Amino acid sequence: MSSIRRRRLQADHARITKAFANDPHIRVLKVTGTPPDRYQIEYTVLGLALQGDRVVKKNRHLAEIYLTSGYPRQAPQCRMLTPNFHPNIDPNAICVGDHWAAGESLANLIVRIAEIITYQSYNTKSPLNGEAARWCEENARHLPIDTSDIRSADLATVESEVIRAVKEPPPIAKGRVVRSGSAAAQAANGGPARRPAASGGVAKGRILKAKPVPQSPRAAPRTGVPRGRLVAKKVSQPGAARAQPASSSAGSRVVACSCGRQYKIRSLKAFRCFSCGTTIDPSQR
Repeated sequence: MSSIRRRRLQADHARITKAFANDPHIRVLKVTGTPPDRYQIEYTVLGLALQGDRVVKKNRHLAEIYLTSGYPRQAPQCRMLTPNFHPNIDPNAICVGDHWAAGESLANLIVRIAEIITYQSYNTKSPLNGEAARWCEENARHLPIDTSDIRSADLATVESEVIRAVKEPPPIAKGRVVRSGSAAAQAANGGPARRPAASGGVAKGRILKAKPVPQSPRAAPRTGVPRGRLVAKKVSQPGAARAQPASSSAGSRVVACSCGRQYKIRSLKAFRCFSCGTTIDPSQR
């Protein structure tokens, strides 16, 4: 059994227990399975049954609801365990509607069966019991058989909890990566999430943090002038007057930049200062 199905069955059982704990018309007699997937329900409402050739009223009915392996995508299988005379009931099935939604609660389905038994709900256009459908059309003025309000306050509370659980998105765990455009992403970002631009090797739809690209504060624009070779630390403050050659020997000498950096040169070619990027021309010194 999948974890999704198990959680749904557990939630259904908890809601049914809460909804019908004190209900005067509906009582859960028996459950089967762990968690339960088969229910036997007792209805204490007025309905009809055949006694020979006569249609008589009955005030106690038993029904069975089985949740198949396809539940909740597939509708539950429902059948009466006691005789019942109704256009939408036959010995093997109860027609609970042409459309089943996976979001519908099992507690609401149990109440719908009670409304069918009491003739508060019936359909003679596509009946399971043609004889009951003809009887309905001839005696429509006497319907419903039971006008009791079957939907209790406890059921209304359970139904509101189901609706709220469907509308509210689940909380997002810290560090979790969510798909852009999903309800979770929109809730986390305070609005519709934007799809990041696709790039090589990055999965589409994922929210990623861009890493800052480190910038070198000393980077200078390329000018085609080679950098000089640093031979001494700065010995004066930036903005100082351009120093004269400090020394000269054996075809080499030392020149200083205005920022205080000193360079040992072996030719008269211009070069850029390693520190401030200023172009130094030894031929003009």
